[in-house]
Amino acid sequence: MRKFNFTEKDLKALLENPANAYLTKTAEEKYADFSEVDPFPEIPDALLNSADIVKYVLTTGMIDTTGMIDKYLADNLSEATYTCNFSGRYYYWDNKKTMHTGLLTDNELTLLPNSITFLEIKQFFRIPIYIALRFNLKVSHVYKGLLLGTGPIVDPNFVGHLYIPLHNLTSNKYIIKKDAELINVEFTKLSRNSDWIIKKGSNQEKIKRKLDFGIVNFKLKEIKQDRPFMKYVEKALEEELFFKKDKDEMYISSSIPDIILQGEKNLTSVEKLINEYDKKSEEYNTSLKDFTKIIEEKVKIATKEFKTDERFMRTVSIIAIIGLMLTAIGLFIGARSYFDGAKKITEIEQQITKQQESIEKQREDFEKYKADSQENIYSSKARIRALENDKKIP
Repeated sequence: MRKFNFTEKDLKALLENPANAYLTKTAEEKYADFSEVDPFPEIPDALLNSADIVKYVLTTGMIDTTGMIDKYLADNLSEATYTCNFSGRYYYWDNKKTMHTGLLTDNELTLLPNSITFLEIKQFFRIPIYIALRFNLKVSHVYKGLLLGTGPIVDPNFVGHLYIPLHNLTSNKYIIKKDAELINVEFTKLSRNSDWIIKKGSNQEKIKRKLDFGIVNFKLKEIKQDRPFMKYVEKALEEELFFKKDKDEMYISSSIPDIILQGEKNLTSVEKLINEYDKKSEEYNTSLKDFTKIIEEKVKIATKEFKTDERFMRTVSIIAIIGLMLTAIGLFIGARSYFDGAKKITEIEQQITKQQESIEKQREDFEKYKADSQENIYSSKARIRALENDKKIP
């Protein structure tokens, strides 16, 4: 099979041809002329091969590398795709939802495990109305274990840079530098429309008639056949501008098991914290019960003594109540302080709320008990006065 090739030397010769003076205009000027008029209606409506890509790029300005078309067009062409590069500009959000952005020059960007980073494509696109793009990740990056998504389509009339979301779902750290090759783009002509035909006598027809693409041939790369799997992996991990941080360790593994393991560790910590809370809560409840019993005994003793001194009874009762409330508040504050680090645990907050309700109920019970005690005291005094006055006790 004969293998044609389109080199940088061929490209320079093409541009130096006097018949192709129009091709030296800016991409913006060429796009203004041919964004809605097809200069090559003879090319079938299909996926464009490398020779036809050259014709459309140079004539319509649909790829603009800002004055570097000579450098990229020949080198980046393959049989049916055009390889696009990383501009150096990136965007990503950290775990705190803060966005980070920057523009690399001579430095490098680290793609962390289990991360997504948006990378800007260097080439500036001006897509005519009769062409659509589809792009996907360069094959070598697939062997890095990276993901881009399933062939996004760029609609006709798109003007601007592309931004690709690169997913690193591996446990590896990857280093990327400016100008790294990222995606392969394919170009497809849409089915014919009469509005796109060049009108006779128009300026576009005059331009088309002069153009000479005689030296442009289909480009076919030589690909080594039946390469072992690890050859693809090693080549992918050792690329010059996009490589694995630890090149000595040639492996690709998922980051998901690491995430699961970390999650299990976090769960263990939470369970431990809950157990500590339950233990401490039980201790507090026991202390509260003991304290309540002591208060009840003191109230009984105080009730007997209050038979002879009502004022003293009131004073001691108030002190006992205040002591009970202060102790309950102290227990609650202590529990809150002890478990301040576990505020995010909903179960712990619910337990604390229940303990508050229990303390409030015990306080209400004590108030009722105190009122009953006072009523008994008043009744006893009434009987004593009746006896003193030799009255019959009712």
